[in-house]
Amino acid sequence: MTSTKLKLMLILAVGALVANPAVSVGQDLPTTSWGSPDLQGVWDFRTITPLQRPEDEAEQVFLTEEEAANLEEAAGDRNVELWEADA
Repeated sequence: MTSTKLKLMLILAVGALVANPAVSVGQDLPTTSWGSPDLQGVWDFRTITPLQRPEDEAEQVFLTEEEAANLEEAAGDRNVELWEADA
């Protein structure tokens, strides 16, 4: 009896795992009226990574440890300054 229940639970678990991706594959992605992907939603900009590479660092692939630490410190200082500013 226990063996039958275990087999049934295993079949149901495998079925759920197999069926889930099949459902998401059939969904259409939302697009704008001109056909581009619709990127509306909530975006989080709490990062120190710039969206575009600064022109003076165009050829530099990686930051040094010191440059990364300076950027993180500047971002922290900026956040503290904004937090303490009058509204």
